[in-house]
Amino acid sequence: MLDNLEDMPQGSNLYSRTEQFVARFLVDVENKLHPEEFNKLKEWGEQSFENFSELLLRKDEKKTSKEQENIPNHLIIYLDSSKQQKKRYFVSAWFIPDGANEKFNHLTGEGYKFLEIEEQEQETFTLEQIPSLLEDYLDKITPYLTDFSSQPTIEVFLPYELLNEPIDTWIIQQEEELPISIGSLYKVILRSSRRLRKEYPHRNVWVQKWKTLKELTENACSKCCTSGDCHSWKELFSILNQETAIALKLLKPPSNNFFKVMNQTAIPVALWLRQELQNSHHQVELDELLICSITELPERVKRKRSDDFPYDYEQRIGHHLSLLWENPHILPPQIEYTTPS
Repeated sequence: MLDNLEDMPQGSNLYSRTEQFVARFLVDVENKLHPEEFNKLKEWGEQSFENFSELLLRKDEKKTSKEQENIPNHLIIYLDSSKQQKKRYFVSAWFIPDGANEKFNHLTGEGYKFLEIEEQEQETFTLEQIPSLLEDYLDKITPYLTDFSSQPTIEVFLPYELLNEPIDTWIIQQEEELPISIGSLYKVILRSSRRLRKEYPHRNVWVQKWKTLKELTENACSKCCTSGDCHSWKELFSILNQETAIALKLLKPPSNNFFKVMNQTAIPVALWLRQELQNSHHQVELDELLICSITELPERVKRKRSDDFPYDYEQRIGHHLSLLWENPHILPPQIEYTTPS
């Protein structure tokens, strides 16, 4: 490999191809190599190439600049059922302007912005009122977005009975703009509010499965997904209750028992169609959607929703896709998750 690098023309660059390669490699693997191995390679570079430390610094600066160009951020919406009023919900919202892991902490509330709007003078809302609330929340987070911010990810925490609601099809219309389904504009993912409970006993499994998911960046999503359509909830539990089971796909809408299985097995990812569609092509469409790295799935789902937005409701799966994406580190700041009396 070094011979091939030496044979490459240097062009107008002050540094040889070998120097550039070693410097880029060191920057990319700094947190992955054992420190002893990293230091040996760095020392070899400094001894072998003139001004190598300066080149290493330049590569590090480029990496930092690139990371700053796409800062992840998260709008968190939490819906809690009212025990006194049927089909009405308490709504809370927070924003994480910088989604880098070290920038926020749900245990302390550091890095979170609590969002409060005038309409919330009333205590509870119907589902039909929540899209309007969402428009206001999106207005509230605008001052926190910078030129380097990515498009916000909207994470909606829901009780079991709402997990099959078509949240991503909610229509929003911000000031003087066209009415657009929220899922065609933003990555909209579902979260189970059951996992927020202090007595949730499977967090350790959840964290480990999420860690496994993050390590599978090179694997096709289709290989990571277990099909659950032909199984009873007991069979599905047996399949998902394995360390290697991290994702589920369904062509049929899950029952409440299936949602409970997802929670009890701490599965971090599930993708399903909210209604059973008759056209056999939907199976092919779903399989095509899964031709990606599993970590790219939220973006792929958003793109599919956007692509299908102009077309007939019944004929495109983009109108029926729900994605459960349970990152155990992105949660509302620690509060008592109980319905007010």
